[in-house]
Parts: sequence; C-alpha cells; structure tokens
Amino acid sequence: MSDIERDAERGAERDADRGDGSDGEPAEVIRVAAALIVDEHGRILLVRKRGTDVFMQPGGKYEPGETAAQTLSRELDEELGVVIAPDQLEPLGDFVADAANEAGARLEAAVLRATLTGPVAARAEIDELRWVHPDEFGALPIAPLVTAHMVPYMQVNTRIELPPMVPTGLSADAPANFRAARMWLTISLVVSAAGVVLMIALPDLTMLGVAALVVGVLLTAASPHFFRAARRDAAGLGAAGRGGPGRRARPAR
Repeated sequence: MSDIERDAERGAERDADRGDGSDGEPAEVIRVAAALIVDEHGRILLVRKRGTDVFMQPGGKYEPGETAAQTLSRELDEELGVVIAPDQLEPLGDFVADAANEAGARLEAAVLRATLTGPVAARAEIDELRWVHPDEFGALPIAPLVTAHMVPYMQVNTRIELPPMVPTGLSADAPANFRAARMWLTISLVVSAAGVVLMIALPDLTMLGVAALVVGVLLTAASPHFFRAARRDAAGLGAAGRGGPGRRARPAR
C-alpha cells in the first residue's frame, strides 16, 4: 500500500470516529446523569419531556462543578419533586447510547440507582411519567439508553430483579384482589361443608347444620360478584393508575 493510500485510509477512519455525517462534523456529545428507579413489580420509572414522544429515565445535564450524584439529586427534585441526597444514590456505571431526542447526537450517561420513599409528580419540563415493565416496551417509544443498557443490566445484576409482568389488563394490585375473592369462596365452601357434617353426624344439631348450610350457600352464591368486582377494580387500576405509581401526573402550572 502506498503512502497516499495509507493516508486516505487513516483519514476515512478519523472521519468515521468523528461523526456519522458526510460533512465530517463530530457528533454532538450530551453528558447526563440518569436515574434507574425500579419498583417491586419490575417496572421502571420513565418520563416524557414536554414536546417529545420518547420515554426516558429521569435525569439531566450537569451544572458546572457538579458530580453525577449532585446533578441527579437536583434533577429528581426539579422534575419529580423527589428529595434524595447525593450520598443516597448508588452509582451503577457509565453508559453510551444514541440520544433519544437529538438526531445524530451521542449520549454519555452516568446512571445511578435511586429508591423512592414517597409519591412522584411531573414537574418543570416533564409532561408525563409512567411506570413501565420491559414487557410493555413494544407499545411505547423508549430511549435507547433504556432498551440497550438498562434492561440487560437489570437481567444480569442480581440486586435488580425483573419479576414477571402482571397479566395484561390488570394492575399490580390484582393478585391481592383475587386472593381476597378466593378466600371468600373458600370460607363459603367450608361453612357449607360444616353444615352438611352437622346434619349427618350430629342429628341433635340438625337445625344448626341447616342454618350453616344456608349461610354457606348464600356466601357461595355471592362469590362470583366478588370475583367480578376484583377484576373490574384491578383493570381500572391498571388503566388509570388510580392512586398508584402508574398514574399520569399533571405537570405543575
């Protein structure tokens, strides 16, 4: 290979490293601190900024002189109304991905894990927040940092587990609702069975057995109502996030 060819090859490599545009301009680098917040159901807290479509992790750009933890502590307060001291944020590492809302830009994110102890609400430039399970990512535009790095990190990191998603259409509270309905049905059947046993084994207590049987039958007849109510309430919670973390919060005025 001649010197001219070698120089041309080196120039092409430099252009590839500097950016993806034909004009040779270097790709913009955006440096941020981002939070990984996961609830007990394996859902990740994501936010959508006003005027954008993509859901991403809470966080933002550094102010002069700030550490990653200081930046994220400030951003969580400004964006979500959450006060977490910098020393309460757990560094998870530095990750590089395509920027979500800036075409052609590269995102360099210091990611820290945050644990919430109270409610969150959309503030400042945040228009919407959602708790999203990775199984639901196909239904929403999700930032590359989340899909390319956070989910794989969670899957291999034993401290952050991804429990199975609650069946479609039900909220995370659904299992408790159905356990209560099943408990009602179990009690109904036990009372009915006790009534039958009293009538057969203890003739002197026949009237008591009849009464228990009647009560058991009435309770059993009411069981379908409780199952329907549990499903209706659970579906309503899943859709609207009534009082739960999945609720869409209104931005502060």
